[in-house]
Amino acid sequence: TQKLALEAGDIDIAMDVIADQVPSFEQNPDIEVFSTQSDTLIFLLMNQDPEIGGPVSDPLVQRAIRYAINYEELRFLSGAGANTPAAMVPIGFAGALDPSEALQRDLDMARSLLEEAGYADGFEIDLEYPDFNYIGTEFGIVAQKVQADLAEVGIEVNLVPQEFQVSLDAYRTGAQGFSLWLWNPDYYDTLDYVEFLPSGVVGNRANWTDENADAEILELRDTVKTELDPQVRSDLFVEIQRYQQQSAPFVALFQPGVHFAYRSDLQGFAYNGQWRVDLTALHR
Repeated sequence: TQKLALEAGDIDIAMDVIADQVPSFEQNPDIEVFSTQSDTLIFLLMNQDPEIGGPVSDPLVQRAIRYAINYEELRFLSGAGANTPAAMVPIGFAGALDPSEALQRDLDMARSLLEEAGYADGFEIDLEYPDFNYIGTEFGIVAQKVQADLAEVGIEVNLVPQEFQVSLDAYRTGAQGFSLWLWNPDYYDTLDYVEFLPSGVVGNRANWTDENADAEILELRDTVKTELDPQVRSDLFVEIQRYQQQSAPFVALFQPGVHFAYRSDLQGFAYNGQWRVDLTALHR
């Protein structure tokens, strides 16, 4: 709808452009396109409570899922600017691991881990997610890709799209066993990603608490929260992310490319990672 309205001149800017719409916009002399990497983190949550998460509460299964995902194809789906963070700190934040350290797909490793966990023949599980488009990322398409990737190692994923508020309420109360979500920074500091550690905001949503977490990650969390030296703090976040690659109830899927299209006679467009576009600055 936004695409047709922009091409017709009925609207001046579209802010939910999907990657495969970009080429046709770029061929239109009346439209300008802006693409970049966003600071949004798209991730999978796996509930640590066995009664809620079932198989995905097992750390071996969590590792298997991280190895089963085809990160390269997810980046392709998201278009220009998309990237794969190595763990739960987005690229661009102090202490973030270099993208070269991101996990690579390894189906043999995934199958071996599933066998070790007692799921040599795989298992069936629901994937809950809000059915909406977020700045060009169609959650339904991402969910289908996750479903296809996990099927290759024997995990049968049933897609459960939900109305946004319904899904958000279940996510916030820790009631989702396996779900697809996003996180935007509340403020531009790496400490915001402590929330993905035990008893953090997102940690609690995965029922990852002080009671069921390892002493190693609890010590890292408590130390990084009080460290004042920026370099030491960055080094601590590197340790945290390497821990998360092996032992955390999350999968960092990708940082999506964000795409804006607007009428070429529009002035004042500027992108900011925190608030995207200041619409009050647009003019002719």
